[in-house]
Amino acid sequence: MKKYIKKMAIDDNKIEIMKRLTLKEMKEI
Repeated sequence: MKKYIKKMAIDDNKIEIMKRLTLKEMKEI
């Protein structure tokens, strides 16, 4: 169960990073 929760947390972090990157890219364009 811990592994599953850990994976979910990592996925959430990836989504947050993707959102931040897209926002930065939009500003640069």
